[in-house]
Amino acid sequence: MKRKSLSLLSSILLISSLASCNKTSDSQNGPSASVSADDGTLVEDMRAENIVDDNCRNYYEIFVYSFADGNKDGHGDLKGITSKLDYIKESGYNGIWLTPIFTSNTTHKYNAYNYYEIDKMFGDMDDLKTLVKTAHEKGIRVILDLVMNHCSRQNPLYQKWLAALKKSLGGEVLTEEEKAYKELFSYTLEKPASNVADHYKDIEKYNQQNIYVESNFDRDMPEFNFDSDLAKQTFKDIISYYLKDIDVDGFRLDAVKYMYYGDTVKNCEILKYFHDYATSIKEDAYMVGEDWESASFIESYYKDSGLDSLFFFPGAGVGEGSMNRSINMNGRYQEFFFDLAKELVSKAHGKIPAPFLDNHDMSRVARSNQNQTKFLNGLLSVLNGATFTYYGDEIGLMGNTSKGDSYVRTRFYWGDTSLAMCKNPGDIPSDDTNGCLEDQMADADSIYNYTKHAMAIRNSQPGIARGEILDSSDMYDDFEEDKFHYTILNKKYDNKQVSIIINFNEEASCDVDISNLGVNHVAGLLTAVKGTKFTKASENVINVPAYGIAVLD
Repeated sequence: MKRKSLSLLSSILLISSLASCNKTSDSQNGPSASVSADDGTLVEDMRAENIVDDNCRNYYEIFVYSFADGNKDGHGDLKGITSKLDYIKESGYNGIWLTPIFTSNTTHKYNAYNYYEIDKMFGDMDDLKTLVKTAHEKGIRVILDLVMNHCSRQNPLYQKWLAALKKSLGGEVLTEEEKAYKELFSYTLEKPASNVADHYKDIEKYNQQNIYVESNFDRDMPEFNFDSDLAKQTFKDIISYYLKDIDVDGFRLDAVKYMYYGDTVKNCEILKYFHDYATSIKEDAYMVGEDWESASFIESYYKDSGLDSLFFFPGAGVGEGSMNRSINMNGRYQEFFFDLAKELVSKAHGKIPAPFLDNHDMSRVARSNQNQTKFLNGLLSVLNGATFTYYGDEIGLMGNTSKGDSYVRTRFYWGDTSLAMCKNPGDIPSDDTNGCLEDQMADADSIYNYTKHAMAIRNSQPGIARGEILDSSDMYDDFEEDKFHYTILNKKYDNKQVSIIINFNEEASCDVDISNLGVNHVAGLLTAVKGTKFTKASENVINVPAYGIAVLD
């Protein structure tokens, strides 16, 4: 059965298992790596860790409520995270993103009562300072989840706005401060048209007058009005406090397209305003935005918002996400990964791509097929940009949003009963997990040890995250589907090349001729399928096992 040739990216080198190549002077002697005498097994020769001090990092998203319990009260907290910083670092992550930690009546904390107060269930401001200081000592940067578009109706900012507005509606004279507060939130006194009514879930009343408050997500999440000078100053003060006084390294900005709903131009203008302010305080302050949209939409924000990164949602998720689709049909859909690798870079326009597999709002990508779970983590590790790993993905935590958000925000399975979490949010059944960390650490073939090794390879090769994807003049015709297994992704950084060979077939190995690559040192090997190995098939040919990933430099 033939497969029609793909419209391949010009910057990705795709080689079929029958491709013949001319040798180069750098690879006359074949792969440069240790080879066992008896069976020709290749052994990697990994370079030393080489962490570049920039924002192109390996971030670890922590849903604070469920990660680690530092005071044994049944839920996660900041002290618990501090106690696990060595684990985070040893696992290969050098940045952490904390989901919201400000006072709130919810477990997710996306409706802040007070932006200057840590919710008591998580600790206090001293605990945050200790966490940030300790993380920095270990080379880990910390970014906070900052929800700028809305807060809680219990927030004093909202209460002052409502009081000022009602006073105005009553015909009373406002002070200058009250005039400023009157414009702080987005509202209308006219009943919204049916096509926008869903964005005004909150209705306040003054006498017989309805006040329609913009609240895109929930009645307890009123939206700020960023035409207001007070709104701008409020968040400048918050940004300044956490960058200066607490020394955080930046922010994850929630739901950036809702700053001015339906107006991309104004959204980008206000985001640039705050990004410019943040970098005026701390030159390398990092801001990554959540823009749950298409690649073209995300590109517009990269071009105009000033943000350093935008999460690349088209690549994520268990359904139509590029990485998930690329592993279907034993490699026949690997073009989705090719497109993703190129698009991440092109859409970012010189900024930092932000690929990820899933997050606290999405079904987890882990599955009972551990080979596929490992391989997805491996694919993430070889992409350009700042990767974001949701806590627990490195051990294959499972969960589906069809059962409710709590099922994707479950407790981390440490295997340490002293740090056990309570059952809210959802403590998933034991048959829905791939095992606790303690057991996986002792298993050389576990998801954890695979992912840890993938991150170690990434940390030894700065070009994986930062490299320019090299052009190729090779053209392709028809391929036999059963031989359409693999790709070679070439990148160049700091005048050094790194080549990444990926076999997308879960069942079959493939022979790869590396004689034309210009690199032949085997720096890293990832085997997702237990019992498989890389071998030297001939002088310049590597046999790559099913779901194998090799990194050459």
